[in-house]
Amino acid sequence: MTNRTAAAAASLPRERSHRKRILFYVINIAIVTLVGTAMMTNSHAGMGDGLFVIALTMLCTLPLLFIRSYRGKYSLMIVLLAYYYGSFAAKDLVALASNKPMAGPAPDAFLSGGEIAILLGAVCFILGYVSVARLYPERGPGILSRDWSPAVMLAAGTVIWAIGFYVTTTWQFGIADRYSNVTLSQSIGGFVSLLRMLHPLGSLILIYLFLTSRSKPALFVLVITMLADVVLGFLGDSKEIAVRAPILYLFSAVLLRERLPLAQGIAFLLITSILFSVFSAYRGEVHSRHESRDHALSRIDSRLGSIAGSDSLGERFSGGLEYFTDRISLKIFVELIVERSGKDVEFLNGYTIEPLLYAFIPRLIAPDKTDSSMAGLVFNQKFHISAAPETYISMSQVGELYWNFGWPGLIVGMFAIGAVMAAVASAVRLDTRCSLPRYLLLLLTIYLLCLRFEGALAGTYTIWMRAAVLLFLIHLVMPKARRRVRAAQ
Repeated sequence: MTNRTAAAAASLPRERSHRKRILFYVINIAIVTLVGTAMMTNSHAGMGDGLFVIALTMLCTLPLLFIRSYRGKYSLMIVLLAYYYGSFAAKDLVALASNKPMAGPAPDAFLSGGEIAILLGAVCFILGYVSVARLYPERGPGILSRDWSPAVMLAAGTVIWAIGFYVTTTWQFGIADRYSNVTLSQSIGGFVSLLRMLHPLGSLILIYLFLTSRSKPALFVLVITMLADVVLGFLGDSKEIAVRAPILYLFSAVLLRERLPLAQGIAFLLITSILFSVFSAYRGEVHSRHESRDHALSRIDSRLGSIAGSDSLGERFSGGLEYFTDRISLKIFVELIVERSGKDVEFLNGYTIEPLLYAFIPRLIAPDKTDSSMAGLVFNQKFHISAAPETYISMSQVGELYWNFGWPGLIVGMFAIGAVMAAVASAVRLDTRCSLPRYLLLLLTIYLLCLRFEGALAGTYTIWMRAAVLLFLIHLVMPKARRRVRAAQ
């Protein structure tokens, strides 16, 4: 019996690798079939449009050919490439399938400069990641391998989420609302931004406790917090807050249980698409009337009445899906940057990346240091995208790297991003040792560096480094479980 069990355990990695390779072929065959069929019916699409979607699909699913575990040293590569694909190909895929105009070059063009930059960025990221992951040495358990006690997890997760929720609510209805009169100094604003990280941190603790112990109290609190986040995201006009916890849950299910939650993922997609239809209408109501969120909240009944309309569920799903892909798409901005940088818009030569050097220097010591999150404002102002110069427009780190240093900046920068993520994933891999601190650092990296890949490079990496230090300090003072290391199941 023992030999049979050992043989089954030894064959499990091979079986998982085989399933992942099958998934690679299924995804790519499905995309090629869909694109090929759409190309015959979509008069707006050219050969380059279909080739770009197919090529990026192959690049972003490439790890499935050589990884054994979703939660091993290649975990961050899988997540970033999935987000990368959504940011740069999802809108084109929906446009192809729905016979609508493409967001990019004219149909008679082949690959634009922006599409080449996107494909090259993916290649450089993969090369940088694989190089470091293969060379990273195996290490001992480390201090992050000690788990917290379950009772402490439940209490700490609830309290930390509540504090973060309160700070986030204050932020959304005050500082982040362009129509309110609330302002903060940059030094205090940076501290408040760090406190806002307690919001997802609390959610992650509750998610980990439920997925590893099936705790009913943890499930109850988790559902309540998710519903509260949806309400806050709707009223506060933030799609990220509304869907953040469910997305983190789906990623956590993959990392902690080593399987894709397909049913939950499909349900999330359906519900999100319908909700985003309502979100977009409410957002239009608020911004068209130029009123603060506090004022909009006081008149929520009349707003929802005007939003309801007579659209069918299918129309809301279709409209919500288009709105969702339009909101996450960054391809058009990369196209714009590659087309105009070095011509009518000067290269930045590191201007938006330099603040990363001052990540741990307080503004009290260096009051003149550049704001690390201003890249989106500079982008809007230099390229004259929005009529409101104070509007922040994300250009993605691919666009930011190119705008700073051109092609060399894109190549070296994406290689470096891959190397950093490989080092983090290799240091806290969950397939060898699974603990709450390791999980939290990995998921914070997913949330801040992968799911916020659209944000300013200096800003996201500064917050990530500070959040990692905060997590380490919290871990030091938390009561630990009796067992030092939780073996990976």
